Amino acid sequence: RFRSHWDAYLIDQLAKCDSKEPVLTAYPADYDKDSAALPSDVRPTLLVPSGFDKDGVLRIKGRRLARVHEEPIPSPLWCAGFSFCRAKVWRRVTYEPLPHLFFGEE
Repeated sequence: RFRSHWDAYLIDQLAKCDSKEPVLTAYPADYDKDSAALPSDVRPTLLVPSGFDKDGVLRIKGRRLARVHEEPIPSPLWCAGFSFCRAKVWRRVTYEPLPHLFFGEE
């Protein structure tokens, strides 16, 4: 489910980033598939390290922010659950398939 004018909102958020090639990323919010209503809690998630697994691979989790900020919060982490950027970023930094690495990212 997307809010009205979601694309214009995200383009505006990209313009507020202090980067030449910003990427907006977060774990998507939960929603009820049987309801047309948008979630009432629109606070974004910030990706944070959660530790290393037994194989030494860094695991990440989403932490819900206390409030909605006017500008995107910088993060060094990325997730496939939600990612939004200008096409030129995808042309330069392609998504490499890693069939042996799956933690719920699609």
